Amino acid sequence: MEIINLAEKQMNGGTDCNVLSGPFFREYFRSFNSNANFEQDTTQLMRLYTLQDVSETISFLESMAEEVLYRINDVLNRDADFDIIVFFGDCSYDGHGILIDKQPYVFFDLNAIIPRLDFYNFNAFITHEMLHALHYSLNPDFYRGNFRAVEERYLKLLLSEGIATHLSYVISEEKIEDTYWFGYLKSEHVWDWVKNCETMKADTGADLHRAIDAGKLDNTLYNRLFGIEDFTKLTSYRTGYYYGAEIVKDFLADREDVNEVLTLDYSKAKDIIHDYF
Repeated sequence: MEIINLAEKQMNGGTDCNVLSGPFFREYFRSFNSNANFEQDTTQLMRLYTLQDVSETISFLESMAEEVLYRINDVLNRDADFDIIVFFGDCSYDGHGILIDKQPYVFFDLNAIIPRLDFYNFNAFITHEMLHALHYSLNPDFYRGNFRAVEERYLKLLLSEGIATHLSYVISEEKIEDTYWFGYLKSEHVWDWVKNCETMKADTGADLHRAIDAGKLDNTLYNRLFGIEDFTKLTSYRTGYYYGAEIVKDFLADREDVNEVLTLDYSKAKDIIHDYF
């Protein structure tokens, strides 16, 4: 594992430095971020931090990531290795797995990470993001840069987040509330969220079928599943993480090897998801 420190280069050269035209940012903008004001937003946020902040945060992330990677390989009987890319972004993603020239990496946005150092469960969080990288490396059809149809933007992401959410619970041995929300919500609010997810399941399934049949992305539905549109109603969002985790848990219930879900074919996954809803 190596740390690729783009954050320091950004601080030394600004967001207009040539790092933004390098391989990471090319793929990041292609597959993850279409914010036309990325440079302006990022520059404003990163002014809050110093090179010392960057150094200390990277040391912490590196130490945690080494422990997490060891545990993932131990539990899954694998020999995976991922380099870590650390950069300043616009907080669209705190972290995720990414494929660059077909090779898996894990990225972390320090503008999103540093404010959360005091309350995030980083064992659960880093395990989740590393599992994305592992999943994409084994099953690149599920990588968002390879999505081709509207249906895939819903269903592939649903399974991917389900894998990262459920397996992070299995591997990290953290409490399930933290593998759902990483400590962003207090435990009692997480259980309110679970209750809401179950209450909304039938309607969400119907909305999902309608959106797929229409062949058009429903941004309201997409944000309900995978994002947060209204921060005053957190327990009504990110529902896809719960549904995905339940789908993966059910799939693995009668299987001895959890690795099976990492290589699950999309056509089979699609049937399982439709059966769930």
